[in-house]
Amino acid sequence: MSDSTPGDRIDEAARAAARATLQRQWETGDLDASEHERRTTAVRHAQTRAELDRALQGVQPGMGMTGPVLPPYEGRPPAAPPPSRGATPASPDPRERTKGLLKLDRNTAGTVVALTPVACFFAIIVFHAPWWILFLWFVMPILVYGQGGRDEHRAQQHERRARRHAAKAERHRRRLEGR
Repeated sequence: MSDSTPGDRIDEAARAAARATLQRQWETGDLDASEHERRTTAVRHAQTRAELDRALQGVQPGMGMTGPVLPPYEGRPPAAPPPSRGATPASPDPRERTKGLLKLDRNTAGTVVALTPVACFFAIIVFHAPWWILFLWFVMPILVYGQGGRDEHRAQQHERRARRHAAKAERHRRRLEGR
């Protein structure tokens, strides 16, 4: 038996607001993954205000461990204007190209390396290529990414993320000190 009255029922907007609160708490580290999942499931199944309150018990809406939670970024980067007729597409940023002998953009490089084993087996079966063609499977990543492989690219990604995180934390700290 429920301890609430029929007029105490909640709508989908209340559930959505509760899920957004739980999501912010999880993103700031106030909730671990299992706790977030448990509470989100309870919110999803909540029918009354009392059930929703039990699911959110101990969670402060809009507050993280260090203060107010920054709103999630929901904007999109501006779309590039369509190229005019006869215009050549802009060349990709040279920093986004691989450093191996085959200078490819990152997406194409990943596709080429991933499809190399399939192409090797296809060449052996259909075209009766010699067995040593399988060495391409191991050589292609070196040709595409160079000796450092993807480790260099991953290190650059990690460094960029660390800089963005530090800048965001600094802005957050300044905002808290300014109060």
